[in-house]
Amino acid sequence: MNRKEKLALILLSLTLCVGIIINYIKTKRIQETNKLVISLKDSISAKENDSSTTNNNSVKSSRNLLVNINTADAKELEVLPGIGPVIAQRIVEYREQNGYFKAKEEILRIKGIGPKKYQAIKDKITL
Repeated sequence: MNRKEKLALILLSLTLCVGIIINYIKTKRIQETNKLVISLKDSISAKENDSSTTNNNSVKSSRNLLVNINTADAKELEVLPGIGPVIAQRIVEYREQNGYFKAKEEILRIKGIGPKKYQAIKDKITL
């Protein structure tokens, strides 16, 4: 092999390694997101099941839950206090138009979320 071929082989190897690392990182992120989604779905199911008997248990289960406002769909966002289907859809639409939220406070830009509602949800949301 001449020098150019060796260099090309090294570059291809490095590119492959970088691709593998990026794929690994993305896979880990997806796994973490899936865990959160499963947790949200379990919480929503518990909330629906408990609503016929008592609301206290479902409220307790959703208190410890963090909702990722960058990845949650509208139904998952409705777990948050004071967030109904209309505001949840506004959050999703805002995210689709503007990209991921960069700070929790950015959710105040959503029509229907003011300082009072933000105070109620700020400890229940994550990015």
